[in-house]
Amino acid sequence: MYTVEDLLAQPRRDGLPILDPDRPDGNLWFGVDGCVSRSVTDVIKGYFSEPHPNWKLTPDHVRKTWFTMYAQKYNWSIGENKQVKKHFTGKAKARLLDTVGNWKTGWIVKGYKQGKPAEITKEVWDGLIRYWTLLSSIKVANG
Repeated sequence: MYTVEDLLAQPRRDGLPILDPDRPDGNLWFGVDGCVSRSVTDVIKGYFSEPHPNWKLTPDHVRKTWFTMYAQKYNWSIGENKQVKKHFTGKAKARLLDTVGNWKTGWIVKGYKQGKPAEITKEVWDGLIRYWTLLSSIKVANG
């Protein structure tokens, strides 16, 4: 798999939307342009192959894959890579929490079958439910 740095160095990326904290005309940035944050959610939902209910329990290889997938949607200067990764990570933590929280609510309200999101497998769904029903998870949720 390519690293993000490899991707940023590839030719013909000029057709991708550009992330730039200074936001020259036509460029985008976190917290200003909603599509940038929505794309983080899309990446998370598009590669949710394991039952990781929060950032702390998300394996490093999954976090790296999400960031690499994100780099396929946007272009930015290699000099901005650390800043983009920092903002991506912050947004991904929040969006993961929101997404999994919404899935949990769907399970509670709609039940097992109707609450299962289309974007995840039965195995991942079962793993999330196992996590949500752990006594330690219930204590945290009710804490």
